[in-house]
Amino acid sequence: MGAAYDAINRTFKSTCRVVFGKELGELTDYEGWLSEHTGSLREEKSASSGKKVCLGINDYCKGACFASFEELDFEKKFQPICLNEAKDIDSILGALKERLCYTGNVILGNSKFIEASANVIDSHYVFGSAIVSDSKHIAYSKFIRSSEYEFGTYGDGNSSHIMRCSDGYKNMRCFECHSCANLSDCYYCNRCQNCQNCMFCFGARNKQYAIGNQEMPKEKYLAIKARLLSEMALKLEKGKSIFSLFDIVQSCSDLPMETKLEGTGQKQEGKSTLPIEKAFSRTSSLLLGRELSGIDSYSKFLLKHVYVDMAAKSAFSNQQVLFTGYLAPIFKSYNVKDRAATEGELEKVGKLAIGTEKAESVSLDLGVLANVLNRVCFISLDNQVGENINLIDCSNYHYSESCYKASAVVYSKKCAYSWWARHSENMFGSCATWESSFCMRAFYSNRLTRAFEVDSCEKSSDIYFSHNCENMQDAMFCFNAKNLKRAIGNAPIEPSKYSQIKKSLLSQIAGELERKKDVSLDIYNIGCYR
Repeated sequence: MGAAYDAINRTFKSTCRVVFGKELGELTDYEGWLSEHTGSLREEKSASSGKKVCLGINDYCKGACFASFEELDFEKKFQPICLNEAKDIDSILGALKERLCYTGNVILGNSKFIEASANVIDSHYVFGSAIVSDSKHIAYSKFIRSSEYEFGTYGDGNSSHIMRCSDGYKNMRCFECHSCANLSDCYYCNRCQNCQNCMFCFGARNKQYAIGNQEMPKEKYLAIKARLLSEMALKLEKGKSIFSLFDIVQSCSDLPMETKLEGTGQKQEGKSTLPIEKAFSRTSSLLLGRELSGIDSYSKFLLKHVYVDMAAKSAFSNQQVLFTGYLAPIFKSYNVKDRAATEGELEKVGKLAIGTEKAESVSLDLGVLANVLNRVCFISLDNQVGENINLIDCSNYHYSESCYKASAVVYSKKCAYSWWARHSENMFGSCATWESSFCMRAFYSNRLTRAFEVDSCEKSSDIYFSHNCENMQDAMFCFNAKNLKRAIGNAPIEPSKYSQIKKSLLSQIAGELERKKDVSLDIYNIGCYR
């Protein structure tokens, strides 16, 4: 381990002082616990150097060629394929298979002191983490943006000094807080907003000095908090781990419910899939030269390599509760579905409280916690922010319109079967692609227009089956390339020849899609073509 780890280890200790009141030892002693929800990064070997290659994306096929980002030569020239090699997709892949190499250790922009990490942009001091942008002092975390001093965090933005949290925004000095926003000094909370100094709260809004949603005099709260933090630190020092919020919810699931509410979840009346169907047909026409219809019949194709929401029934009503796709591993690891609640129901739970006597009896024993919190212990891993119009079977949406079976759509329109479209429009079967439009199966990319089966690409248009490309126009089967136009396999070709090959290949793809409702080759398996 190098300078990056040494610096992050120091900030881990200082963060422990901030969050728990004392240092807890070395960062690596807590690797397994901090990585429990984020998972370990996949490692491969570079085909050219044997160097370890870290991958922030785990979808690449086994047995493919891998390279480390710093080994790439973006200026390398390739010979164009001939017409005889471009009869169909199989012929093209046969001619280009040596050029199809996936890239790891991707560190971009103004980034320094990055170790054992991948897909890092404009960040400093990052260790054992993936898909991090504009952040610093991050370890064992994933999907982090504009944050600092985060450890074991899975999905977060604009936060600092937090540990073991997920799906958060603008939180400070928090531990085990999930799907929360604008919190400070909070512990073991779910779907709370604008709260300060809260512990074991669920659905709370604008509360402070609260335990189990029960607000208390400041002095009494701080005394209980000091006792509990001392116990937490002791447990962590001894066992290098402590139970999660989801363990508490799971323990409550074994108890009979004490709370009754009238269901208030969002209903689907007055909503229509027609705008999404029209957008899907238009997008397929632009990309493939053929209008496809009946989006649900293509669901298997669209959902490959996309985070899929998990569903449960509300504990209070018969309404469906969606757990946002990328948090599905947490949903699968814990039995929390019996305590699921809709957004409206959880907001009502937030107005309930356990009472001062029970709040004073809180301890770090799971059995005690379950009995104390039973009245308010309900869960949602969903965020609904701002005005949203015509959202159908979606979760975790912010200021979006006419989306269908999509998760984490933010300032986006007409997206379906996708995860984390941000400032995007007409996106289908895509994942973590921002500021883009008219894309189908675009993954971890930015600023694309008309893209099909692409991964880790940026500032490109009319691009197909390509990986790690930037500033491309009219490109197919390009890997690790920049600034090319009308290129196949990283080699520019004559405009008329390119148009001829493209028309033939798109007809082949569209035909297979119409017949099978799927395409056998995708951007994550063509690297294993033999």
